[in-house]
Amino acid sequence: MCIPYLETLANKEKKKRPIVVGLLKILTKKSGFSDRKKDFFMDLIMHKDKHILNNYANFLGTLDWDYFCTFTTGYELTLKSARRAMQRFHNKIAQNYGGSILFWVAEPYECKDGFHTHALLKLKNETLTNEVRRKVKTTLSNGKIVDFVIQETGFNVVKDTWQLVTKAHEKNYNRIELKRYNKKLGAKHYVGKYILKTRSDYDILI
Repeated sequence: MCIPYLETLANKEKKKRPIVVGLLKILTKKSGFSDRKKDFFMDLIMHKDKHILNNYANFLGTLDWDYFCTFTTGYELTLKSARRAMQRFHNKIAQNYGGSILFWVAEPYECKDGFHTHALLKLKNETLTNEVRRKVKTTLSNGKIVDFVIQETGFNVVKDTWQLVTKAHEKNYNRIELKRYNKKLGAKHYVGKYILKTRSDYDILI
């Protein structure tokens, strides 16, 4: 589910981006514009981009994120398959661990084909992010009931769930980078530069 006004912003951006791209081509190739007029149009483009960026960053910065994640796969992801993978990831967290708030953005690799994703993640189950050890009872084959302590952390949940939804196995581990979210840096620091790339996709799932 997408927050309504963020969805509206995203739709406007997708509609207007081809115009911006076309204008950039004109500015860089057509000689009919004076340098002063080119500078004027470039300022308009940059102002629009900064306005979009600030709207996203201001909203995302109000949420109490737990992790900044980078998700990759051993196979090539398209924009569409990246979106499907993030939706599966969000659904599986909801099914097994109480749900999450997930903002993700897909961007292309610089040196090879395909895409990877960056994400801000908030797990709704605080016992996972607090990394609290808990006792679990289990029954042995002889019928005896024993206690043992486990520590199922948010890091483990995120890594295991990504491997599951991307159908990884021992010979094809899909790499993940996880960092604790630093609120002092803010959401803009983590994902701001990715939102405005022309070959990207993004969404917020709750």
